[in-house]
This record gives sequence, C-alpha cells and structure tokens, in this order.
Amino acid sequence: MDASPVFTKWTQLRKIGGGSFGYVYKAKREDAIDDTWFAIKVAKKAGEEDKALRLEIDIHSRLTHPDIVRYVNAFDISVCGGSSIVQVPVGKGKCIAMVLELLPGKNVEQLVKVNGQLSEVLIRRLAKQMVSALSYLKEQGIVHNDIKPANILTDSDSNFKLADFGLSNKIENSSNIKKGTPLYMAPEILLQAAGPYFFSYATDMWALGVVLFFVIYSDLPWVETNNLGRFIAEVKKGKLDRWGRDTEPEDLAEFLDGCLVWNPHDRFTPADCLASPFLTNPEISSPAGLTEEARFSSDMAEFGSGSREEFYWWLARKYPKNGGIPLIRFNELYDGIIGGK
Repeated sequence: MDASPVFTKWTQLRKIGGGSFGYVYKAKREDAIDDTWFAIKVAKKAGEEDKALRLEIDIHSRLTHPDIVRYVNAFDISVCGGSSIVQVPVGKGKCIAMVLELLPGKNVEQLVKVNGQLSEVLIRRLAKQMVSALSYLKEQGIVHNDIKPANILTDSDSNFKLADFGLSNKIENSSNIKKGTPLYMAPEILLQAAGPYFFSYATDMWALGVVLFFVIYSDLPWVETNNLGRFIAEVKKGKLDRWGRDTEPEDLAEFLDGCLVWNPHDRFTPADCLASPFLTNPEISSPAGLTEEARFSSDMAEFGSGSREEFYWWLARKYPKNGGIPLIRFNELYDGIIGGK
C-alpha cells in the first residue's frame, strides 16, 4: 500500500456497488483540477474482508494492461463511509481503500439486459480484448477465477476491460476450493470429478466461452440455471447444450467449441484463441460504430425500398443467428443514415 500519501481526501461519495467485502464508491479528489472520477473499494481492517482486499490489492497493483481496469493506489482511511474518504498514515485507519479508474459505460451483463445480443463486431472485440487480458495474466502467473459479464466493463469508446480481482490468485497458490460464480465455473472445478483439479488458466478460458455464449444468445448454455442442484445435475451429464451452433459462422463456432472443451487439457489457450480465424478478422481493430454503419448502409442498399419495420425484419431474416440487430441500435443507425441524406 501507499506509505507516502499522494491524495489526502476524496469527496462527493456516491455508493455504486457492494458485497461481502464492503462497498464501492464513486468519488473525486478534493484537490482535483479536472472532472476525473474514480472508483474506491472500501473494506474494514478486520477478518476476511481485510484479508481479501489486501490480496486483491497485492495482485491488481502488479497489473498494467490496456484491457484491464487500471489500479491507482491503496491506503488506510479513518472511517469506512460518510461524506468523504480521508487518507491517513499506514496503520492509523479503521478501514482500507483501493482506488481504481472509473469506467463510464455499463458492464457486459447490463449491456445485454438492456440491448439484447451484442453486434458481431462488438462480440469479436470483446473476445479479442478479454483473450489479450487473459494472455497477459497468464504471463504474470495470475488466474482471475471469476470471469463473468458483470466483471467486464466498458469505456466510452466501446472497449472492454476486465475488472474485479477479488477472487484472483497466483497460479502457485491456486486450490480446489470452489470459488467464483457457479454458472461460469469450469466443470472440473464445479464437480471435482476426476481430480482434484485446481483453478488454472484453463478455467478462465472456459468462463470466457460461457461469457461469449451469453452475449451472442442473451442466455446461458445450460438448461437449468435457477436451481443450483439441478444445474449441477445438468453439468454431470457431461455434455454442453450448444443450441444454436448450426447457425453460427464457422469461425465463431470453432472458437466457442475450443473454449468449451470439457477436458481442461484440451481447451483453447489464450495463444490458440489469438491465432484463431475468429480473432484474426480485420474488422476487430476497426471502430465499432464505423464498421456497423458501413455494414448497415450496405444492407439498406441491398434491401431497397420499404418501411422501417420491413427493413428491420428483413435484417432479422438475413442474420438469424442473433435475430438481426438490437432494436435500440437499429433505430440509432437507421435515423443516422436517413437523417444524413
């Protein structure tokens, strides 16, 4: 932690999250000369909360990567809440705080709930940026352990960043304890069948595969998801319900199949993913808005004359794998092109 405080006081606190660890606040430096906001994670200096946040700080503070939420610093604070956060010398505070960059966009879970399936361009971008982050974590000897849509955040340019290292660990310290979110947990961890298996880079790759399934179909690849016992029974069948595979582009189907291999030793690695046709598509590096607009304009020309509603359903038939395009995004693109003529 920071033994020589640089920031002494944080104000305009607004609670934006919480959990067993404590709370997350949106805040600004009192002496700020700009309008930069930060996310501050706070926990009491006692028991499991303190231990968990210190481990998260130890791991996150070592990481610097464009596809990972940026760590700023950490310090002791006088109290855990109130109207401000005041930094105090190490050992003098009742609580501990970790400061992170605050991203303005929604997390991926929120995006899908509001807009439905992501566009193909954004799906490819999400996949590439998360694989890049996981490749970097592997180089650092870190397993994330909780890859899920809620832990992938977005910035104002529709880039995706991996967040929340609260369950992360160094690979040499990994164990067979069932930590994480069950619906995104690899089968070898969830079942502990022919093992014991330990959390590994392969478990993160499985979780990424489930995340991609979710953003494509707005659903999970399991029939039973509301009851943990029935869900585990579904997993024990040893077969993933890959409904929709026949309508997927071959490069996407190959990518998902590689991430969702039952045997962790045969599962795609980050290097396998980065070399896959799905991630070598040149559209990935293009701005999402421009790529979508160009494709939308081309589709509109192909469609010819007709009403807005007719064009929407024509797109749904042309792109059956995701039902066309989310209605909100369709209207934005349609109005942008028609209004510009």
